[in-house]
Amino acid sequence: TWRRGRYEDAIGVLERAAELAVSEDEIADVANSRSYVLELAGRPGDAWQVLVEAADRVGPDRHDLLDSQAAILSLLAGRSREAQEAVARVLAAHEGDRDSLELLVRFRVDYAEVFALAMLGRFDDATRIATDASTFIADHPEAHMPPELALLGRVLADTWSGHLDRAQADAVLIEQ
Repeated sequence: TWRRGRYEDAIGVLERAAELAVSEDEIADVANSRSYVLELAGRPGDAWQVLVEAADRVGPDRHDLLDSQAAILSLLAGRSREAQEAVARVLAAHEGDRDSLELLVRFRVDYAEVFALAMLGRFDDATRIATDASTFIADHPEAHMPPELALLGRVLADTWSGHLDRAQADAVLIEQ
């Protein structure tokens, strides 16, 4: 229903699912979905509240999913430092090993970090992570995502850092 713009219907279904969620996996998964739909519905405060409440109900093993969603919400709100902090929490829980992250969490962490670093003026770091993310996506066809998606942040970082030739080359790849 949310894909058709019927956010309130989707929110209602997810609220009922939240009431029925018992296991930590169910709680985290439903909170993740609720937060996403609430953000789409233009209710970012409610989206954040759902994540906070779920984090209080689940153990550290399920915080990755919630923190990766928090990183995306922070990024969408233009709060690059908070996005970077959420990414850092996820990576710290895995001793910096991105390859140990669940696929969705990895995509979110990479995406949020690239844009946050670019917004913070750390262009070389953003470019490096975007390049690694593009390779990771290409190596994981089960993700059903084009590797060029990871290049969006690299275009931004290269544009802001004055490397317009590299930005243009990546933009051509994205358009194909």
